[in-house]
Amino acid sequence: LDLLLTQIEKTMGFEVGRIGIEAQIENAQGLNNVNEIAQASPRVETIIFGPADFMASINMKSLVVGEQPPGYPADAYHYILMKIL
Repeated sequence: LDLLLTQIEKTMGFEVGRIGIEAQIENAQGLNNVNEIAQASPRVETIIFGPADFMASINMKSLVVGEQPPGYPADAYHYILMKIL
């Protein structure tokens, strides 16, 4: 992706590195690889958490995206967000 963006920048006459990357964590595998994703390119500017896809990937039961699971007293996303941080 970095190489492709560099080619686009050169073709368009932009400064190389001008286009950034926003990576989104959408499943458990992405969360496990978050450090590698963050370091994959100097263009990575931010990492976003996609709660709906993540919830589906781990079979988390909820009727509303981002809602706490019924009967779970703590913050269901605390670990995920701290790992991304």
